[in-house]
Amino acid sequence: MGAHNVLAYAVEHSDRLRAMVAVDSPADYTDEAVDFMRTYAEKPPRVFGSLEEAVENFKVMPRETMAKKEILDHIARLSYKRRDDGAWIHKVDRRTMIRRPSRVWRSLSNIKCPTLIVKITKSPVLDREAAKKMTKKIPDARLVEIDDSYHHVMLDNPAGLIAALKDFVKDFR
Repeated sequence: MGAHNVLAYAVEHSDRLRAMVAVDSPADYTDEAVDFMRTYAEKPPRVFGSLEEAVENFKVMPRETMAKKEILDHIARLSYKRRDDGAWIHKVDRRTMIRRPSRVWRSLSNIKCPTLIVKITKSPVLDREAAKKMTKKIPDARLVEIDDSYHHVMLDNPAGLIAALKDFVKDFR
């Protein structure tokens, strides 16, 4: 949801930004996506008897990933906390998902700073046509597509993401 937050900020305050990057996020979430997030947030967190059990059951959301197991295990080990009763739960505060994300589609033209829209080829989160339309609506936007990844490009294809970011920021040095 980070890229959506960036878009929501930029439509109001792009004058404060030198540039911005939105990775694999729609401008507006569908009602179905908002309902899914609310349902997920309202469920109690899973409780595990050990950190090893928690790590073994760790999953990213959306579930699809090409990340190596050792990367996911490393992230998982840092993603859980031990409760006073000895059980392990995920650190995420699910309540942050109980909100209606900002609707920013109509205001995208307010973004005046250079913008990079990143579409992850295998990700279901942002479809190609929506990414193209977002890019056209933002006055100074570029679109880049990164292959060999699902939504979690920083885990699946960090080299592809770094290359895209380096290419974008080279004009700002």
